[in-house]
Amino acid sequence: MSIERINHCNPIIGQKYYLRLLLTVVCGPQSYESLRTVQGVLHNTFKAACIAYGLHEDDEEWARCFEEAIDFSSGRSLRIVFTTALLFGDITDPLKLCNRFCTSMCDDLTYTLEHNETVRVPEGLHDADLDYGQYLISLILANRARPY
Repeated sequence: MSIERINHCNPIIGQKYYLRLLLTVVCGPQSYESLRTVQGVLHNTFKAACIAYGLHEDDEEWARCFEEAIDFSSGRSLRIVFTTALLFGDITDPLKLCNRFCTSMCDDLTYTLEHNETVRVPEGLHDADLDYGQYLISLILANRARPY
């Protein structure tokens, strides 16, 4: 059996895109597992297999971007860059990237929470600035997700 034509897929589609990408380089796959196996290692997702084949980049480019931006950007600017990367940057592991730079993305919020009377922090909340930063990120994402 041969595949004559494979339809175009956008990376936003997710696993279908990575499946398509693997079908272009893996010769004679017998199953989905054989597509996800790279040098004897079975990967959990098609995306992970694409990264192992070198077909897709990891998040190190985004990490370098954040490392450079930390020196001259505010927490608000970093949150906007992070949400832009989430929406358009095809991040491999968003939680890992967020955890790595969360402190820098929220460095402006301690002052905001202490001096803004409209924002009330519940009693006993640990890392209120980090929680508030995640809330602000969700607002930015919700705002950008609205149709125009």
